[in-house]
Amino acid sequence: MIQRCCNPNNPQFRWYGGANPPVTVCARWRSKDGFKNFLFDMNIKPADKTLSRFADTGPYTKSNCAWQTWAEQGIEKRKKFAVKKAA
Repeated sequence: MIQRCCNPNNPQFRWYGGANPPVTVCARWRSKDGFKNFLFDMNIKPADKTLSRFADTGPYTKSNCAWQTWAEQGIEKRKKFAVKKAA
């Protein structure tokens, strides 16, 4: 998450940190105790889930993220495109 949002050398950076608008990671998760804060906020990753943002939009924050299955993430992506289409 942090690498693809903050590291221009990451292969996925152009879709996250290099996007317009860029996808960001909250300061709490980027701080000195960032990983500890992330674990406190999100808990340990369940075996069958990945980190997802709601409607696949906005920053990576506690209130905008959840552990989801790939199928659930697909639903969130469709929500993003529905919002863009309606705009």
